[in-house]
Amino acid sequence: MSGTSDGPVAGFVTDSVAGVSRPIHLHRHHGRFVIDADGHRALLEFRLRGRVLSILHTEAPPELSGRGFANALARTALEWARAEGFTVKPYCPFTAGFIQRHPEFKDLVDPEFKAPAVD
Repeated sequence: MSGTSDGPVAGFVTDSVAGVSRPIHLHRHHGRFVIDADGHRALLEFRLRGRVLSILHTEAPPELSGRGFANALARTALEWARAEGFTVKPYCPFTAGFIQRHPEFKDLVDPEFKAPAVD
């Protein structure tokens, strides 16, 4: 695992396997939210331009699968966007799907956003 989780804590997620609460760190200048667990890292990558948060990629390695980390990363990023007054461009298919499953976040989607075509 590269880097450290020393960014400010943006939230917490209950690890459904380990039964412990894990911090979600915001690395704003590196454009990511991260959760470190058991020597592995789940992350959500973003780009912030002005008041628009583009969510680019969400990843949880197989070793962390099934713990709810990807959902927690998406929720945390969207809650942060709401708190900061950002609109969101969900280029990441996982985050776009999360928004579809959680309509309370649909109002955050930037009105100019056009979902990329899927092959």
